[in-house]
Amino acid sequence: MKAAVHGTARAAPLPLASWLTRLMTGGRGSRMETPEKLLIGSLCVLAALATAYGMPRMWAALRRPEEDGAPLLLIRGLRAFIVALAFAAIAFGRWTASNGFVLFGVFFLAEELYETGLILLILRWGKARGFV
Repeated sequence: MKAAVHGTARAAPLPLASWLTRLMTGGRGSRMETPEKLLIGSLCVLAALATAYGMPRMWAALRRPEEDGAPLLLIRGLRAFIVALAFAAIAFGRWTASNGFVLFGVFFLAEELYETGLILLILRWGKARGFV
């Protein structure tokens, strides 16, 4: 079904159901397999849980920065939030069949876990010696 616009032919807009089907299939023409849907759903649930774990810790540390455990609490909250972002990027990459988002999520997760792990190690070392 084509509509003429000023002498040129263009495709008619897709109905909402067709557009949603194309979006859900990732443009691949066939529906996603069940294991892939389970992986995407699991990553989304893990991202939500990590956010629910990390955000209250971050805000508690930011509300009371003068307390002894605030730096460790802030780093733990940030780490959980970073894990949530990485899981969301991986899930989005699998949903859209974009290897770029999957690789970004994996490398982002690895780099941030390494970095926050080192910061935690330094904070614990400083706390044991009375610096923090």
